Formats: sequence, structure tokens, C-alpha cells
Amino acid sequence: MNGLASPRCWRRATDEEWAPLIDVSILYRGFESGGLKALVDSGAMATIIEASIGERLGIPIRDGQTDHLTGFTQSDEATVYFHEVQLRVAGTSIRTMVGFCYGLPVQALLGR
Repeated sequence: MNGLASPRCWRRATDEEWAPLIDVSILYRGFESGGLKALVDSGAMATIIEASIGERLGIPIRDGQTDHLTGFTQSDEATVYFHEVQLRVAGTSIRTMVGFCYGLPVQALLGR
């Protein structure tokens, strides 16, 4: 079964709070991140990955297109570095721009 047919859920703070997680991976210049747990956020304008994951793949994080976003870290504003990568979700791979952010509270945030 692929990741969409059998989503995994993550339990937070209390037994009543659940968040949808899906397995994703990033491919960059022949290297693959392996399974990351991405929090699905259909309202997010971008997909954001914890920067340390990109660094392990050899992505020069701070050389990316820089933007400043709010709403997903504990600080008021976070610097996000965008790079073109191949993103694999539920067995399907696409080339897309993905943001990398230091201090992201989850491995990945899967946005629009």
C-alpha cells in the first residue's frame, strides 16, 4: 500500500490531538533522504524541510533563494532557503522548489 492509502498519524500532547503524517523523501544529485515524516498542511504555501536533512544530502542550504516566513516555528519569523529538488510522495516523484529551515519543529511540512 502506498503512503496515501495508509496514512500514519502522529499523537501529540494529548490523546485527542492527532496530525496527519505521510512518508516523503528528497532526492538531490543522486542522494536520497530516505523516509521523512511530513506533516500534511494543505494551508501552507510551501513545502518546508528541516535544513539539517538537506545538509546531509549535500545541499548548500544558505545558497538558496531566501525568503522570510511566519507561522511554523516558535520564532516570529523564520528564514527559509529554497532549492529545486526531487520530492517523492506516495511513490510519485516531482521536481519542485522546497524550502529548508533551521529549527523546524518537524522533519518536514508538506504544503501546496
